[in-house]
Amino acid sequence: HESPSFGLAFLGSFYVVMIASLLVLLFLFSAARNLGGKISRVLLGVSVLALTVFGVLQVWRGLKG
Repeated sequence: HESPSFGLAFLGSFYVVMIASLLVLLFLFSAARNLGGKISRVLLGVSVLALTVFGVLQVWRGLKG
């Protein structure tokens, strides 16, 4: 059995990584807005593509068992 402190450490590190990732994305999109609309659209397209691929992969793995 694992101790509750390991569970709390895992949960805390998960949220730290998630929030840090969101901050990086916010910074990138903010910087892209200053560079121009075309770059912003490209970054948005890359994000949509990456999330779509990730979603399809998760559905496939779920159906595959």
